[in-house]
Amino acid sequence: MDGLEIQPMMEGIISLLLTIITYHLSSISREMKQFKKDYSELRNTCNGLISEQVSIRTKLDGLMKKTKRKPELPD
Repeated sequence: MDGLEIQPMMEGIISLLLTIITYHLSSISREMKQFKKDYSELRNTCNGLISEQVSIRTKLDGLMKKTKRKPELPD
């Protein structure tokens, strides 16, 4: 085989490899977009949970302070 016969075969192989690489890169790109979307939703959910926790803790602290007071004796 001389160079003229090998060249089209190599071009075909390179083209096939580039197609496979492109397919995998686009797949990775789609997965990254989905990951960013899922991460954003998770972050929003966590922020909501943290604010709920702070609210509940504030209410509990208020209740605990009320129960720690000594009852006033009637005159």
